[in-house]
Amino acid sequence: MRLVALSCLLIIFAMLSMLLSVGCDDLTTEVNNNTYFDSTLGEDCLRCHSDDDNAIKQPKGQWAISQHASPELIEATVMLNTEERKTNVCGPQCHTSEGFIAFTANGSTSAQQTPSVIDCFTCHMPHTGDYGSWKIDTLRGFEVPVILAGDFDYDMGNSNMCVTCHQAETVPVIPTNALSVRLDTLGMDGPHNSAQAHMLIGKGGFRFTSDAVTNSHASVETKEGCLSCHFGTGLGYQFGEHTFRLEDDQTNEQYVANCNLSGCHISTPPSIADFDDTQIQDSIRSLSSTLAGYLLSAHILTGADEDSTEYYIDSTVSADAARILYNYLFVKKDGSRGIHNANYAVVLLTESVDRWDSIPQASFSADTTQGCVQLAVNFTNTSTGAINSYKWDFGTDNLDSAITRDAAFTFVKADTYLVKLTITGIAGQDSYTQVIIVDSIPTTDIVASDSTVDAGVPVNFTQTSTHASRFLWDFGDGRLDSTSTNPSISYSVAGTFVVRFTVTNTCSTATDSVSIDVVVP
Repeated sequence: MRLVALSCLLIIFAMLSMLLSVGCDDLTTEVNNNTYFDSTLGEDCLRCHSDDDNAIKQPKGQWAISQHASPELIEATVMLNTEERKTNVCGPQCHTSEGFIAFTANGSTSAQQTPSVIDCFTCHMPHTGDYGSWKIDTLRGFEVPVILAGDFDYDMGNSNMCVTCHQAETVPVIPTNALSVRLDTLGMDGPHNSAQAHMLIGKGGFRFTSDAVTNSHASVETKEGCLSCHFGTGLGYQFGEHTFRLEDDQTNEQYVANCNLSGCHISTPPSIADFDDTQIQDSIRSLSSTLAGYLLSAHILTGADEDSTEYYIDSTVSADAARILYNYLFVKKDGSRGIHNANYAVVLLTESVDRWDSIPQASFSADTTQGCVQLAVNFTNTSTGAINSYKWDFGTDNLDSAITRDAAFTFVKADTYLVKLTITGIAGQDSYTQVIIVDSIPTTDIVASDSTVDAGVPVNFTQTSTHASRFLWDFGDGRLDSTSTNPSISYSVAGTFVVRFTVTNTCSTATDSVSIDVVVP
């Protein structure tokens, strides 16, 4: 009996050991270092559940080709966790499995030193509640409603978990009375790549009118939000459900089954065969291209990247130019080509294009940019936009200025002046600067080390001059020199040589000379 009891205890102990050693908790808390990506994490589900169960096998296959399984997520969070970007909380909470779990549990945004990709148990809590059965509908971070950046409510069922991350990182606040703004106030990367939640509900962009906009996907607000379109029966592993992609980039096949349902496209408008609504998509592409041209010409976009979203983040622009840039990035970075809310995308872009013509853009021309003291310059204003006021600063010590559209000014001292025009309008403020160079009449004086020298003996020349921009030495024997400041030369024959030194600038010319007698010993 004792042996039987002991055997039973050993068997129980062995079973417990096996459970502890291969349990899901251990399997799903594997960690990586910052430079290694483990593509097998999604298989943890199958270690506890039979791989003959297609209900688990197909999502795992879909996950493997999704962005959630991408090593770029880890690479991004490693960058975001560096010392230079340590205040950024996007990386830990949305780019790593551990970070998302911690954030949804207690709001932690701490950097993850050994991050793993988003896998099955990042979103699902399969053994919570009804223990002993596979419970895939228990999700982490399920909050009703989610408060999006900018203080907007999002309440659409299970997709509330998705928008914990899939939203704009920041929605900038630009006061209505602001005349200019630094672009780095827009946030790290403009609105954020893949900011679908704000676009879906039609919030977060800058409006320039009060006209109401009908949400193109208003029907999903009573359904599951993101999941209404992106999650369903799916068509294999390539797209739909856990890939969240609705177009196969290999076959160009599109998953439109969830579009053609009751309450959506099945009635009004008619059912759709693909997502490329030519009229709407062409409009969004055309408007985006027009805005890109404006922003490039104003040196707001750098033009250094292929998709034209990189901007000079440390520059200051008019307030409305900043708003227009944000609208442009808001649509451009959404990633759906406007499909998430085409009406809202078109309105943001259209109003931005219309508003651009009102933005003050300063410029002027001068009838001369260089001359002598008492230089009179006429400035012609060539600024554009809706302008209420002008202010000229002529760069002088006594802060001479004018508030007229055009201006004229006489510069009475030799110097280099920065003339600045600042214009202000309802759509912001802008300035333009031009350099004016004012010279004085040049002067010069030269001195020779000797007035009489033997042939072959060097004579040294020293010059002092003011306001000279060019000079020329003529040594009286046919030799010229325009590079030496204080030359030293010798003569090989006897005679009297007149050495001339000439200086010039835009105003005038000044010359001094000295005679050198050369004798043969």
